Amino acid sequence: MTHLVHAPSGRRHRLGPLNSIGRATSCDVTLPPGAERASRLHALLHWCEGPEAHGWRVRDLHSRNGTFVDGRRVPAGRDVLVSAHSVLAFGDRGEGWVFDEVGPPPIVMVGAYPDHEVRLVGRALILPHDQAPRALVRHVPHRGWVVELDDEEIELSGPDPSVTVDGVRWRASLPREPQGTVPVAGRVGLVFRVAPGDEFVTVCAERAGVEEAVMRGAGSALYFLLTLARRRLADAALPEAQQGWVHVDDLAEQSRCSVSALNQWVFRLRRRFAARGFDERRVVERRSRTGLLRIGWADLRVEETG
Repeated sequence: MTHLVHAPSGRRHRLGPLNSIGRATSCDVTLPPGAERASRLHALLHWCEGPEAHGWRVRDLHSRNGTFVDGRRVPAGRDVLVSAHSVLAFGDRGEGWVFDEVGPPPIVMVGAYPDHEVRLVGRALILPHDQAPRALVRHVPHRGWVVELDDEEIELSGPDPSVTVDGVRWRASLPREPQGTVPVAGRVGLVFRVAPGDEFVTVCAERAGVEEAVMRGAGSALYFLLTLARRRLADAALPEAQQGWVHVDDLAEQSRCSVSALNQWVFRLRRRFAARGFDERRVVERRSRTGLLRIGWADLRVEETG
């Protein structure tokens, strides 16, 4: 976890993806009382992800006395990349700030109480926690971070992105691009090997003729995924966009469980696949505000084992 440290005093400030710096108490990093040459809102320090370079960047917000990196004043309004050994100063070159380490900020959702903090695992966050999942926070390419809640997708955007789950407001601390495991590229198919009577299921991912076991066992979540796979295979004669959709109420009745239990299975399956480097969005797809869901892979096989 990265902190910005005031070198003269040793004061540390935990950094999120986007941090305002200045004398105002509303800033994420409030400069000490003696920083008279600094502006109330002086600079921004933010983490950037990109195809060519990523790291911390500082931007002077047209302050009166300037922002300095290693003694050099940076142009106002422009992002300047800083390194692990950079010394930053805000208005006064003699008041140096340094990093205790240079790494990406944590990806978290922070609730209304001090102990309400959920961190990214794999490529998704579950709110309020794993044992009682109500919402899934994930990254969607070209859209940003979204929340799946009650059959809706809510985009986390704006200056203070947040979502309310069961009366608790959660504020997002998320970078503009996802971190963590990169989804497996290329065409991927799923193979279900099923023991007689569906007593045991093994799920393998197949890519370029090579198989990798992802899950095996006799759990309810596996049988749920097997049910979705069989439904999509039964719809193979239909156009791809129409294949495999099932209403969540019908699935709950067939599985003799609650819709809440089904949602828990979805979260667990997505997390397992994401941890193995696969795109969790394809495990179970939802059609917003319809109650319909399906397995996302079209390349499927179900094989009965002896």
